Amino acid sequence: MKNRAAPRERSTALAAAGAAAAALVVSACGTGDAPSRDDPTGDQAPPVPPAEVSSSGGVVLAVDAAELPAEPPQLQAPEAAEVITASSVLEDSEGPMLCHYLLESYPPQCSGPAVIGWDWEDHPHEAASGVRWGSYVLAGVFDPATEEFTLHEVLPDEDSPAPPQGTPDFTTPCPEPERGWEVADADLTTEETLQQAQQAAEQLPGFAGLWVDTSPNPVTVEDLNEAAAEGEDTLELESQLNDPQLLILNVQVTEDPQGAYDALREVWGGMLCISEASFTEEELTALQQQLEIPGATSSWVDTTRNQLAVQVFYDDGSLQSQLDEHYGPGVITVSSAMQPRE
Repeated sequence: MKNRAAPRERSTALAAAGAAAAALVVSACGTGDAPSRDDPTGDQAPPVPPAEVSSSGGVVLAVDAAELPAEPPQLQAPEAAEVITASSVLEDSEGPMLCHYLLESYPPQCSGPAVIGWDWEDHPHEAASGVRWGSYVLAGVFDPATEEFTLHEVLPDEDSPAPPQGTPDFTTPCPEPERGWEVADADLTTEETLQQAQQAAEQLPGFAGLWVDTSPNPVTVEDLNEAAAEGEDTLELESQLNDPQLLILNVQVTEDPQGAYDALREVWGGMLCISEASFTEEELTALQQQLEIPGATSSWVDTTRNQLAVQVFYDDGSLQSQLDEHYGPGVITVSSAMQPRE
């Protein structure tokens, strides 16, 4: 993977790193679809003018911060439907369960919807310590109200539906400077100053998240793995892969991007992009904690998109529509582990 965000203790995907530009670029890049403080109806804000970028840097106009409704909606679960899904089936003392995630133990563990009509004698599987499990492509009826999956048939692997969308995009939103990305101060571009910059960023007013873009680095994880597979010495590749001077530190704030840039420049001399967001990290984390979505299996703050991402057992589009109506488009995205069977 060319770009990455390092996980933190909570579910928000964050990271620190970077290598800075002799050319500062401060860019506004919020969701644009979220309701603004002055217009809670969800209408889109005026388009953001393009950044005026030069070798010395540039600033674009701010994106209005947005205000989330104080109370979460009462969501209606989708109707029962014929679906297809790629999943594991596991049975312990609870009976057969549909599992899209298995805990890495032996035997594995999971929790999920009950599977009605499952017979282990009909399907190849593994077994250990009274637990049976296997991975399959399944078609049947899922009822979100009862969270029960009634099996109709097991399909060939090639009929597996496409996985849910939502891969994080760790590219840098700031336009590339005219002379390309450069390091402003090599003495302030170290692992130590990188950690200091991350700590300083988290204290900024309106902090909305941070990540790193490793696209300036010619070395990739794939290069490292290939060298290791061929028995080569990977020490030099590892060192370059983690070089702070080959990383762009991306920081999002909801206010005063120029002030954020100036503050981080006191400790960080690497490539740096400050972008504006509609919501702070604290606001999205609070939304994650208060929101109850029928059939939700996981949720996380998607820092690069400045939104809350939620995965559910099944959504026919109605959950997404209800959330869009309440919060405005682009604030919460729902991905479904089961797809309608056509």
